[in-house]
Amino acid sequence: MKAIFKRELKSFFLTGTGYVFLGVFMLLSGLVFFINNVLARSSDPGGFFSMVSYIWMLLSPIPAMRLAGDRKQKTDQLLWTSPVSSSKVVLSKFLAALTVLLLALVLSLIYPALISVYGEVYLPEIIAGYLGLALHGTAFLAFDLMISSFAGTPASAYVLSLGANLLLWLSGLAVSSVKPALIRNVFALIDIYNRFVPFSMGLWSKANTMYYLLFSTVCLVAAMRLAKGRRWNPL
Repeated sequence: MKAIFKRELKSFFLTGTGYVFLGVFMLLSGLVFFINNVLARSSDPGGFFSMVSYIWMLLSPIPAMRLAGDRKQKTDQLLWTSPVSSSKVVLSKFLAALTVLLLALVLSLIYPALISVYGEVYLPEIIAGYLGLALHGTAFLAFDLMISSFAGTPASAYVLSLGANLLLWLSGLAVSSVKPALIRNVFALIDIYNRFVPFSMGLWSKANTMYYLLFSTVCLVAAMRLAKGRRWNPL
């Protein structure tokens, strides 16, 4: 499993996918920081955290589509014929993608550092916000990895994942407007956007933390089951 993790992490940067993800993330997050904090001359990171949570919706399919990339190049057959279980293969891919995502967050720490130079920074608020971003990004990544299991090419994996992310966003918007209680409860169950609100306000939420971890686990287990079925029926 460790060897597969290293292979996947290395491939992110050999193929340029990792650089694209990090570059686009820093470009978009830098623009958000400039508008919400520099132009507004504000030291409040709440708006920055809120907008970055939407950036995940656009970018999380990029590392997740690596699963479909292996399938297109037929390199996934090498993994399926290895003595490592399909669950460990999927977990290794997920951890490699998560490492790239967390690296993006580490690079973005330059923004609160800049705020601290010219204003006051409340450290617990920054910690809560970044913890929320990490959990939110993890949930998106696990979800998109599951969606990518249905795609045959990286392009189709990205389109499917982005569409699924948009559906999650729309379900969150529908929670307050749908009248039937049953449908409203279903939408609330998969609403990963509104659960980020406490974190963006600098508040740590134990319930929402557990939700993100459970959501990610369910998606990963589903991706593992799909990978296991493909292992024994690659066509």
